[in-house]
Amino acid sequence: MQASVLIAFVGVLLAVQPLSTDLYLPSVPAMAEALQLSVVEAQGTFLAYLVGFAAGQLPAGTLSDRLGRRTVLVWAAAVYAVAAAVGALAPNGVVLLASRVVLGLGVSAMMVGGRAAIRDGFEPEAGERALAKGFAGMGISAVLAGGLGGELARLLPWRAVMGLLALAGLALWWWTWRAFRPQEHVSAEPTQPHAAGAWRQILGHGGFWFSTMVAAVSFTEAVCFVSGSALVLPRHFKVGPDTLGWTLTICSTCFLLSTLGCQWVLARWGGARAMQLSSGFSVIAALLFAASTQLEGLQALACLVAGQMTFMFGHGANQVCGQASAVAPFPDHAGLAAAWSGTIMILFAAVCGHAQSMWLSHSVVSASSRGSSAHALTRRRSTRVGSG
Repeated sequence: MQASVLIAFVGVLLAVQPLSTDLYLPSVPAMAEALQLSVVEAQGTFLAYLVGFAAGQLPAGTLSDRLGRRTVLVWAAAVYAVAAAVGALAPNGVVLLASRVVLGLGVSAMMVGGRAAIRDGFEPEAGERALAKGFAGMGISAVLAGGLGGELARLLPWRAVMGLLALAGLALWWWTWRAFRPQEHVSAEPTQPHAAGAWRQILGHGGFWFSTMVAAVSFTEAVCFVSGSALVLPRHFKVGPDTLGWTLTICSTCFLLSTLGCQWVLARWGGARAMQLSSGFSVIAALLFAASTQLEGLQALACLVAGQMTFMFGHGANQVCGQASAVAPFPDHAGLAAAWSGTIMILFAAVCGHAQSMWLSHSVVSASSRGSSAHALTRRRSTRVGSG
């Protein structure tokens, strides 16, 4: 494939990730009410997706090194489309959660195959710039998905929103099957990706761990904000689904601008300077988050959103540099390296996300209990006044 076509194709693959989350998140409250899901189960629809996303990384990476990128990507798109359709027709929470796990499996194979295809077609430094352009596709998808998801949640049933994901998966399957012809860079020895030496080479590489953890910590913060906002903003700040969707869109726009700016920084100063600048945005965001805990009402909400916008300005560069640098030293094992990096990143996010969901569940129950107690006390006082 031509370089520009390959970058565009990988950009579409990366765009599936935010499309699978941001588009349906504004519909979570309606979904939870329709299927009678608890707070933990409602946020579990997001975490179940992360579980599948993590579990599929290593098998997808190994298979893409052995069978080629195209074969894995064709099957991944098919699995994604079927899982989304099952989720749209789910009669209960169990089926919905299972479909989200399988959906994550499909997305994981797309992400691994896309990142490995970039390494196949470009040298390391050029690969960073190419991946930055691909991440711009993810940013555009996130920008559109948040606002669109909010409007769809207001106008359509939640099942229709999930059905749109199935149609997107079907279109991607058709495009992959018909048009994708990658420049394969697969080891001549088919059993080499399975060898213990390849695993030791990757997991024993200090640069791999540094780059992976930069991407993992940054990704985890974004996951926790996105999944938590679907419950916190409507319940605590009384934000409607459309406003929630546009909030996600604003933050995603900052991510898109970050990926575009990262391309400019990489071309002039390289990856190290890009990561230094992104860490500065992260520190400023942490200060704004801390300040939001001392405020109330709209001021707290504005400070919280401002902090997340600031963080997303650095998040794009963290993802581009972290994910590209983790794979760059391993041209013969690009699929396996991308898989290990992705697995570590998603598992880290899933553990932190689960801890967050448990804390949010406790907070919501406590708030409900306080509200019920206050309501009961008010009723008792009114009864005494009436009797008097």
